[in-house]
Amino acid sequence: LNKDMLRLIDGLPVRVVVHTYVYPGFDNVAARTPRLATNLRNLLYWVEGTKARSFGISHFLVLEKLPAA
Repeated sequence: LNKDMLRLIDGLPVRVVVHTYVYPGFDNVAARTPRLATNLRNLLYWVEGTKARSFGISHFLVLEKLPAA
């Protein structure tokens, strides 16, 4: 996580379970050119499994609330 993301959860009773990135779905492209959208999605689904995933446009973060002390 970068410093800005860590600042958002600093002091909260949570732990990070998953942190990854998400690429766009290209719905607008699919409406005009379905084959191109399919190819883009397939390429980016593959990229999401590599170190290049950090170039995704959105963070996907799952936090687990810790029990009260």
